[in-house]
Amino acid sequence: MSVHTVLRFGLPGLSYTGLSSVEGLHRLDGLYLARLRKHSPALHDSLLAYRADAKQLNALQTSALLLECAPVLETFIAGLFSIQAELEQSTAQTLAHAAVLEFKKEFVLKRAKRRLHKPDVPETFAELDAWLNQSLAAAGINTTDREHAVARLGKQLLAADNVEAIEKLTRWCVLAFTDAKGRAAVRGWASFKLPQTLDYAHLTPAQSGAAGLHAAPEQLRRRDGFALTDTRMSARAVQDQVHYCIYCHDHDGDFCSKGFPEKKGAPERGLRVNPLGVTLTGCPLEEKISEMHSLKRDGRTIAALR
Repeated sequence: MSVHTVLRFGLPGLSYTGLSSVEGLHRLDGLYLARLRKHSPALHDSLLAYRADAKQLNALQTSALLLECAPVLETFIAGLFSIQAELEQSTAQTLAHAAVLEFKKEFVLKRAKRRLHKPDVPETFAELDAWLNQSLAAAGINTTDREHAVARLGKQLLAADNVEAIEKLTRWCVLAFTDAKGRAAVRGWASFKLPQTLDYAHLTPAQSGAAGLHAAPEQLRRRDGFALTDTRMSARAVQDQVHYCIYCHDHDGDFCSKGFPEKKGAPERGLRVNPLGVTLTGCPLEEKISEMHSLKRDGRTIAALR
């Protein structure tokens, strides 16, 4: 049995073989435009005008148009392939990481990070961790995903303005950075992964040994066979990067693609040159990274891909 006899489109009058023709693609586009017009006649007209003459919009206006159209297209594609339930599940799974990243913002970055230079914590990590376990149990929070559980507890403490408990959880975060047992407890947590300063004189961290310089054991990745040595990011780690992105599609600050100026607001000074003598010209591919990240942040995976 061929794939064409098993899979069916969720929209009438379409087939996989039909989409191999120009006429089939025009029909599909017509169905999308009809859906867009039903959603917003003004948006429909704006898209047609853009198709007729893309130069009528500047970069910021183009981004705004794409961001308005993308969610409608996502819904249309979900209906086309009859994957509405799967899309809802994907959206829920993506948004579930938001609590962890909000915890990172409110506790790790805003409260704990500024105290790392002077970690004056009277308790041991074991004592604070025991308190944390008791607090999670008292709040009835499932700890199967402990990072998410701690994030949910932090959100509850902030909502209740529980100053004493907020301070205690902050001290736990401080020791999660500065104490060996604390670092082990949060190893692999996206909420405790911070960007590191780039040392151009030591781009590859190394240690001195009897045989000369070598990498630290924890940094080594065996290359057995032809498998990747990089295990790839988890979905939560991906969302952490999405939230870390400095969105620039709504203002003229897309240095990632345009290049990093020597001084902002002074283009006559040219682009910045790093210590290796490389001019930071930016990425030439003109991908809509900021727009993509803003949609992915909101759980709209298909729209972000679009």
